Amino acid sequence: MTPDLSEYRIVSKPVILLSLLLFYAFNSRHLKWEARIFTILALGLSLFGDVFLLFEEENSGFFIAGLISFLLAHICYIIVFSKDRHPKKFKYLFFLAIGAYSFMFFRLIYPGLQTMLIPVLIYVMVILGMLSTAFLRRVDPQMSYFLILGGALLFLISDSLLAYNKFYGNFNNANLWIMFTYAMAQVSIVIGLIYSRRISFIREIQEE
Repeated sequence: MTPDLSEYRIVSKPVILLSLLLFYAFNSRHLKWEARIFTILALGLSLFGDVFLLFEEENSGFFIAGLISFLLAHICYIIVFSKDRHPKKFKYLFFLAIGAYSFMFFRLIYPGLQTMLIPVLIYVMVILGMLSTAFLRRVDPQMSYFLILGGALLFLISDSLLAYNKFYGNFNNANLWIMFTYAMAQVSIVIGLIYSRRISFIREIQEE
């Protein structure tokens, strides 16, 4: 990241998530309370994770705290996505693809993990669970489905970039790309959830 942009990173990252959290809170009053609470928890935990990771260079404990925060956030998303699971949907090709990608990427960063091997492995399993539950959701309406699935994939990309930069090797504008893909992931998921639930809510009203 360029020096000018890095000066604003300490403010921009929390502001993005805080704004998104407030946006969701004001536009999700029609949702069932379980989905609303767990999504707000996911965004709140992500906000804490963002703050912790801002100070990871000062103390390695902040990285662990950020990892735990995002792990819990993904679990909250898993709970929300699981509530819309398609009862008969199961595509082996999708799971084979993400499994192969995860295996190859894990082999790439493995030498640099050292004491972080177990925590990162657990985190990888959880984020793959989040991506899988996003994939297994109902496809109605399609726009909502693909927004949420796209957001989950962007989350995987963002975390992959972060892991590559931390455990394998630095690359130009790393923080910018990590932040961009992460922000787009959260925005896509939140808009997808609001749109999906709102369409369902309207249909229920019309059918009564």
